[in-house]
Amino acid sequence: MTILLSIKPKYVEELLKSSKKSIFKKYDKNELVFIYSSYQVKRIVGTFSVGDIIENCPKILWN
Repeated sequence: MTILLSIKPKYVEELLKSSKKSIFKKYDKNELVFIYSSYQVKRIVGTFSVGDIIENCPKILWN
């Protein structure tokens, strides 16, 4: 399945610079995700494939 992920521009910048490497969403491994930068950019700015999937409670994941 292909996914369109709408993200605010300030977070898109972090993703593209690789300073933000995690997204808490439910995807399957190797799915193709298109990154859509929302208002004011309003366009697809990149893609990535889902890598490792780590499952646990949020408190442990944030640590």
